[in-house]
Amino acid sequence: MPRTRRLFSTLFSILSIGLLAAALPSSAAAQAGRIAGTVTDSSRATLGGTQVSVVGTRLNSVSDPSGRYSITGVAAGTYDLRVQRIGQRAQTVNGVVVKAGEETRINVALATVPPGLAAFALLIWADIASHFYIVTVFGGFLVAVVPFRIAMAAGYAALI
Repeated sequence: MPRTRRLFSTLFSILSIGLLAAALPSSAAAQAGRIAGTVTDSSRATLGGTQVSVVGTRLNSVSDPSGRYSITGVAAGTYDLRVQRIGQRAQTVNGVVVKAGEETRINVALATVPPGLAAFALLIWADIASHFYIVTVFGGFLVAVVPFRIAMAAGYAALI
């Protein structure tokens, strides 16, 4: 009888540990919350393609065509939320509180950047022969594409 009791006790212990291990991932997932909302412009038009990120983490999302975004797996705590889109003034929402197992709703309205401030240059690698192109966009419109080459000789680079 003692041997049967010891076997039963060992099996019960193994089963208990197995059940506990199976329950841990779900309890860890329950510790995370979610940040969701809608991004609009100052006239309340929805803004798709807006990048929304939790500052100081790798958590981010891009809003859909309806301006909706959702960031899952956010640990409980207080965060800053960075919202940005080309042609709009970036905005940081400070003090966003996320609670375990809950959704925090943050709706953001971004102001439009005046056309003079929306210009930027983008450098694009084109091919192996060291051809580059500077693409200039001003106010959301393509203004110029300027090709150039970089010659490499003995560790020095020069524009051609």
